[in-house]
Amino acid sequence: QRTLTSTRKDLNSELRKHVSETSNAALQAKDLGNLKSLIEAKLGTISSTMDQYQKQMQEQEKQASHSISHLRNKVSRMEKDASTLSLSLQQKLAHAMTDSLTNLPNRAAYQDSILPICNMNQKANTQLALAVCDIDHFKSVNDTWGHLAGDKVLRLLPRQIRSALTEKYMAFRYGGEEFVILLPNTSLSAAKTKMEGIRQAVE
Repeated sequence: QRTLTSTRKDLNSELRKHVSETSNAALQAKDLGNLKSLIEAKLGTISSTMDQYQKQMQEQEKQASHSISHLRNKVSRMEKDASTLSLSLQQKLAHAMTDSLTNLPNRAAYQDSILPICNMNQKANTQLALAVCDIDHFKSVNDTWGHLAGDKVLRLLPRQIRSALTEKYMAFRYGGEEFVILLPNTSLSAAKTKMEGIRQAVE
């Protein structure tokens, strides 16, 4: 843009110079033939200047178009890279917040969620029940049938939990065989009934 502006200024100065020279020469001309030759020469110079300017403009526009095309491609690549990085980051964050064995939100997800949920329930003046669960005699499962069997039990347990809960309830794997279940808008008596349903399903 600066180059184009500079070129236009140069052309303007050059044309003004030629017009001024032509005007001065016309005033000093002795006869009509001399004046005609002089004007023709000056018009030829002006025409040549305009042709040169047009060539410069075409070259500069060509360079500008190439630069814009290059920048557009670069921005497009950057947008694709940013999109890929954003997706990768989201996947990594989701992976970091998810227990790989049970596919339940993990302890980190629980710690991120619990305070906002408590604050939200406090502001809405609604009840919130929290249940901490563990699997009875889980060590004996590992000791008797091995850790693969123990892992299978841990993978099966979330299905039993989900089958007894609606979507508004949240289950987390807190660690080992311990689980935390949040029951928003739920009274203590209703929470006990709900948890007994889970206990029976697991049993």
